[in-house]
Amino acid sequence: MLRTSRRLTRLWVKISAGMAVLAVLTAVGGLVLALAARSAHRYVERVVEVDQPKAAAAYEMEINVVGYGLGVLRYLQAADPVGRARMADDRADFMRFHERYQSLASSAVERDFSARILAQFTAYDALGEQLVDRRDRREVHEAALVASEGELDRALDAAGLDALEDQTESLVSEVMATIGRIERDSTVEKSAALALVDELPVLVESVGAPEVEDAVASVVVGALALLDVQSGLTDGVTEFVELREGLDELLDDQIQVIADAGLAEASERAATNTDTVRKLFLVGALAIALAAVVVGWGVARMVRRPVRDLAVALEAVRSGQLDHRIASTRRDELGDLARDLDATTDLLQRTTVSVDELQRSQAELRSREADTARLTRVVEAATDVIALCNPSGTLLHLNEVGRRALSGGDAGCEARHYTVLVHPDHHGMFNDQAMTTTLGTGHWRGEFDLVSHDGTRSPSSVAMLAHRSPAGAVEYVSVIARDITELRGALALLARQAMFDPLTGLPNRQNVLDRLTAALARCRRSGRGLAVLYLDLDRFKEVNDNLGHAAGDVLLVDAARRLQAEVRTSDTVARLGGDEFAVICDDVPDLEDVTRVARRILSVFEKGFHLDGVTVFVSASIGIAAAGAHHDAETLIADADVAMYRAKDAGRGVARYFDEAMRSEVEYRHRTELELRRAITEDELRVFYQPVVRLADASLVGFEALVRWQHPDRGLLSPDHFLLIAEESALVDRIDDWVFDRACRQVATWNDEATSPVAISVNVSGRHLTSPGYVESVLGCLERHGVAPSSITLEVTETSLLGDPDRAQEVLASLRARGLSVSIDDFGTGYSSLSYLQRFAFDALKIDRSFVAEVTTTRRSTAIVAASVALARTLGYKVVAEGVENIPQISVLLDLGCDLAQGYFFSRPVSADKATAMVHGELPWTVVPIDVTTAH
Repeated sequence: MLRTSRRLTRLWVKISAGMAVLAVLTAVGGLVLALAARSAHRYVERVVEVDQPKAAAAYEMEINVVGYGLGVLRYLQAADPVGRARMADDRADFMRFHERYQSLASSAVERDFSARILAQFTAYDALGEQLVDRRDRREVHEAALVASEGELDRALDAAGLDALEDQTESLVSEVMATIGRIERDSTVEKSAALALVDELPVLVESVGAPEVEDAVASVVVGALALLDVQSGLTDGVTEFVELREGLDELLDDQIQVIADAGLAEASERAATNTDTVRKLFLVGALAIALAAVVVGWGVARMVRRPVRDLAVALEAVRSGQLDHRIASTRRDELGDLARDLDATTDLLQRTTVSVDELQRSQAELRSREADTARLTRVVEAATDVIALCNPSGTLLHLNEVGRRALSGGDAGCEARHYTVLVHPDHHGMFNDQAMTTTLGTGHWRGEFDLVSHDGTRSPSSVAMLAHRSPAGAVEYVSVIARDITELRGALALLARQAMFDPLTGLPNRQNVLDRLTAALARCRRSGRGLAVLYLDLDRFKEVNDNLGHAAGDVLLVDAARRLQAEVRTSDTVARLGGDEFAVICDDVPDLEDVTRVARRILSVFEKGFHLDGVTVFVSASIGIAAAGAHHDAETLIADADVAMYRAKDAGRGVARYFDEAMRSEVEYRHRTELELRRAITEDELRVFYQPVVRLADASLVGFEALVRWQHPDRGLLSPDHFLLIAEESALVDRIDDWVFDRACRQVATWNDEATSPVAISVNVSGRHLTSPGYVESVLGCLERHGVAPSSITLEVTETSLLGDPDRAQEVLASLRARGLSVSIDDFGTGYSSLSYLQRFAFDALKIDRSFVAEVTTTRRSTAIVAASVALARTLGYKVVAEGVENIPQISVLLDLGCDLAQGYFFSRPVSADKATAMVHGELPWTVVPIDVTTAH
């Protein structure tokens, strides 16, 4: 170690000597630069000392310019003699400092500045004297005006014009106040003062007093003179302040010019000196760099490669590469270090081999022990019974769950047969099947019952696996048994839930289909009859809405109990969903028996249902379908469902049999639905437009968009042929969206071309109105076509709002808030017109065509229309009459105050081209206002 230390010390001395040489050369260069910087700094200081008096003289001139202005303003405010003296002092001081600056000026620019500042100060001084003179003249005019005012007062007193005296005094006072305000705004206040002065002669002339006209003229002349002096004084002050600001700016600029010129000269001289120093420093830097390169090259050549070899070797040893060698042949200190490192590496390599072998053996042993401990913890923590036994079934190991089952505790299991855990009924299965199969094939999986020490029997899923020695003999068998009692119970519950209604306990739809399929097969074999009764509870939704769903559930359970009490035990009562039930009457000799069952069911529903202290009455509508040769379970229930809807249409609380006419209607509706889907896809729908007319002048105000179906075989179809089917099949949403899109596109085109805006009404179904995303869809369509919301009116019927009135109210309010109008269509034909007018906010009310058609012939219809118009007027709604067909109807509607109308009298619904012609003025009806008297 001592020898190595000496070698490193000698190496360090050599390197340090080279670094010292570089440090000396760098210090010399720095000293040269410092001397050059000091020289430049002293020169700048000398230049500043020369130009400083010149800048001070300019600054003093600026101070005296400001002082002179303050003296002028002070005198203007109060005719203060001190201000007058201040003006003279500042004028004299300015001239003194100007002469000093002029004597210091050394360039043409500075001499030019001296002449300019003197000229501007002369103008400044002259304006100041002029302002002082105007101030003195204002006092003279004020005294003259006061004297004239006194003469006017005496003249008025002599004439006995006391009232005129008060008016003139007030007017003169106002003139004086306005003249005083001219100091703030000469332009506005001067015009106001002139107007007041002009009023004085007019005031005197109005009372006829020629004897005071001379006094009035004197006052007017004095006021005008004072007004002119005050106005000139105010304008002069503004000009005086601006002139002083110009002088201040000129002086500030010159002070900066003086400073910039001095610094520029100093910079030029400093740059010359710096250039000389830069050349000297460049030569010195090149010499230093050359010396540094020579010294550095020598040191690097001596040190670089052996040091790198040492670093690589040390890194290899650190990373475990003990076979790495340097093999240096140098005879200096670095060579000795390399050979010492190789010797040390040989010793480490020999020692590491033995240590690695010992560590590997210990690591393998610890790993096996850890694996065994983990496996033991897993087995003990398992919730399944896990056991090891020899090929004869004797237990070798049993986990905690198994030990508790065996003896109720942690007792051992040595020398006990595994069958002590197996129920006696399954001993044969374990010995003959499970163990035999496991020993033969190596594994077995199945189920048998385990039994615990207290006799509890539990079905279990068992897996057995044979473990063999390297020679192939079975050493032991592992057994895993899982209790499946809960699983079997859950499967049974799921099976029941899949086939039975959880609320009523009745068979559900899938169950009834299975039972109906079996019943149909039995009836065909026996030749006996079979019928299905399809029940729907009437007004059940009102119970849920008014009393809550819990009360509705109680009613459904009671209804199921009543149904079961009225049928045979061999019949099946099922709940199909919601408030719909089905009864399968199996093995009936005559349909009259089915009719009697239906009557009993209808009568039992006539009794009230007692729900939480409230009695409600709910009837049932029943559809009956008798099984035929063509029926399967699905079609038989579908036929009964159709018959049930016919029972509801017949007034509810009745029963109806399915017949072939119903079948034809079902087939028609199904065929129409399929064709309507194709029509939407293949663009067979059309939009027609019926004009809406203002009755007062028969002018066009807009259109109602109406959908038509251009059927390839049946021609052009009105909505009566397909719209109801579209609503029941949910196609109405797509149709509404399509019509709204086409209507928006058309009205956008019209409003681009028309001279006045055109509005359009579009119908929307209640189902579509309350669907999610309807508001966003409408607003997106308007934005896409660039249509203003005020151009669109949505028409809804009363019945369309019955499904979800809360949601409909929310949607309509949102649309109206965004600028769309809402109209209630077919007014008077719904269930609760007045209540809906109270709940919803509309913009227009459309009277149904059924009332308009009889408005001239039936007093009842006339009264209904009159009441509807009056109601709409009270609520602030527009009124649109539908179905107008003749002049007498128009006359009555005008008498009743109806605003708008549409109908065949004006035009049938027309194509877009014909509607466009109407927009451009080609109207098929008379445009002049209708004469009501001649129409009668």
